[in-house]
Amino acid sequence: MLCCYTECLSPVVAVRSSIIRHKKTHQEVQELFTCNYCHKGFTQTSNLRVHTKRFHPAAEDIFPTWNN
Repeated sequence: MLCCYTECLSPVVAVRSSIIRHKKTHQEVQELFTCNYCHKGFTQTSNLRVHTKRFHPAAEDIFPTWNN
């Protein structure tokens, strides 16, 4: 499937959850997740997790480990 936004140059996305996540990048989404250390805002937990590990490596791991 292609993105429905004509100005978007993203490649074809086949997984429904990926399409939904991608569409949110085009919408004005409130930043729901805030870094506890520098207060930068993120729309996805995964982006906050990457940011924390990259810019605040000495910080405690504040994210739970999910065991399946």
